[in-house]
Amino acid sequence: MGAVKVVVTGPWGVGKTRLLTELSEKPLKGTRRRIEDPRSGDEIVVCVDFGNLKVDGDLQLLLFGVSNAIAYDEIFRMLEDDVLGSIILVDDTMPASHHEAVDIVEYFDRRGDVPYIIVTNRPPEGRPEMAARRVRHSLRLDDDVRVLSGDVSDAEFARTTLIQLFEAVRETIQLDPVPTR
Repeated sequence: MGAVKVVVTGPWGVGKTRLLTELSEKPLKGTRRRIEDPRSGDEIVVCVDFGNLKVDGDLQLLLFGVSNAIAYDEIFRMLEDDVLGSIILVDDTMPASHHEAVDIVEYFDRRGDVPYIIVTNRPPEGRPEMAARRVRHSLRLDDDVRVLSGDVSDAEFARTTLIQLFEAVRETIQLDPVPTR
């Protein structure tokens, strides 16, 4: 089958690198690039982390962690628009991350060609469903958007996140269910 690309994104400091570290088989590689903000003309820094995961047989997941919503069009040009899906992270302990994530969700909704899920990192102890409801409301999400809550530094939750993304992709393109081991 080859390789497919998954983008992990969200506001600064919400756990993107941590999630990629849990998912990637090899140490992450990162790059920082200065570009011009097309809206303001200001110079901004775009950070991209890269990891990979061999899933099954010859299927390789290329994992990209991307910060800075302003640069998404350029990032997707670099990725050749060949992205399977995206995981959008917010941090339940950082309410401002919910507000910042609205622009990210709107970007993916405008594109319409990249399925995504929302992951709220660090939900209150024993109350992940409360964090999911709060995020669904603050991001103004449709009922069909998957919202998960958990600690992305937990390897099992990180794998669950990836499986849920695959399920969202499967539903979008009408494939058979994803096996869960």
